Amino acid sequence: MFKQRYPHITTLAAYGCSFTAGAELGDHLLHPKAEGIKRKKGFDNWWHNVVANADHELKRKWWNAEQAGAYPKLVADQLDLAVVNNARGGTALGSAVWQFEEDILLGRLDPKTTLFVFGVTNVPRIKMFKPSPIPTLRIGNPIGKPQYWCNRTITDIVTDGYMLWNHLQLLERIHTLAQRQDLKLAAFNMFTPLHPTQYDTIIQEDLPLFKYQYDRLNTLPGFFLEEPSMTEFIGEGEQLGLGHPNHAVHARYAEHVVGCLNRL
Repeated sequence: MFKQRYPHITTLAAYGCSFTAGAELGDHLLHPKAEGIKRKKGFDNWWHNVVANADHELKRKWWNAEQAGAYPKLVADQLDLAVVNNARGGTALGSAVWQFEEDILLGRLDPKTTLFVFGVTNVPRIKMFKPSPIPTLRIGNPIGKPQYWCNRTITDIVTDGYMLWNHLQLLERIHTLAQRQDLKLAAFNMFTPLHPTQYDTIIQEDLPLFKYQYDRLNTLPGFFLEEPSMTEFIGEGEQLGLGHPNHAVHARYAEHVVGCLNRL
């Protein structure tokens, strides 16, 4: 069992997107008819006309309710750990890895006493950097470069295959950092299939390396990418107004995560 095997672990730190953050679990505090409003009028209306108009204290209660109902908190409770949920809605895996590295580098979390849990987000999300000092992206035919580079655009580069490879390399980086810091981590897939055969833009000659990288990750301790994704735990009527899992799904998924952690 996890707690018996790793008694020195005292904190669970979570990284990921809205599924890991517990999005929508506290929306009833903002409006008694929250689900109906969201289903009828959509995200933009909800965010700008309800969330934006809530006062600071109400937003604090709303935020705390999301954190309290999200699966990282439920897992931490079962393992008798403190929880730090750094997941945020819309987060890319690159952003989550960045936050993870910052937390270690700046000493916010002790790698020796922390279990790092990643809710792996979907492949198309890529971390953006602020345009500093110059917001220039040069794609095309710089002077002296081969003519066949002409007329290339960012969409020629950022294919499904490119984004999946970026995802796999980020996961590999997490593992490398875990080894270097001698820390415990666990990575779970939230929704997107990560197996390369699911992506028809990857050509046949490239598949072996993709498969090698994916299969290698799944042999490493703490990588549970072949386990059912969180979306697979969502039953009929268990999605909230904007599509996020409800409390019952988070509870079931937490049980699943604990079961996986007990195999570490």
